[in-house]
Amino acid sequence: SVKNSRLKAKQKQKQTEIRMNKLAEENRTLNERVDSLMKELQVLQSLYKELGQDLPVEAVKALEQINIY
Repeated sequence: SVKNSRLKAKQKQKQTEIRMNKLAEENRTLNERVDSLMKELQVLQSLYKELGQDLPVEAVKALEQINIY
């Protein structure tokens, strides 16, 4: 009973560590994706600027929603 309780606690801790590691890796992947998309956005914004054109209204609204524009 005490032994079973300790075993269950160890198993739960192990599962928590596995989940934490998985989420940390997912977080790293998502952060890399965000960085990549931000760079792409900067390139697109500079292209529009070079061409002397405004960004599409829908794009500006979307960027305003996430406080980037």
